[in-house]
Amino acid sequence: MLALSSLLSTYAKKKAASTVQRTISVIKCVKCNYQEERDFQVGDYVLKKVGSCTKCAGTLIVASIYLLSPKR
Repeated sequence: MLALSSLLSTYAKKKAASTVQRTISVIKCVKCNYQEERDFQVGDYVLKKVGSCTKCAGTLIVASIYLLSPKR
């Protein structure tokens, strides 16, 4: 019984460790449609102004935020 409990506990820990997801923020320029992706930062939200475009000096905004699932 103890061995079975230990085995199930180990399996649950491995499964939880392998399901780590990354959160990605998509940054877009409102003028020239330049786009980049970066890791989500605390405080990011859709339509947040995050700076100026290096190509056209337009406003960069957070266009979308999504989860990147690990490969199986």
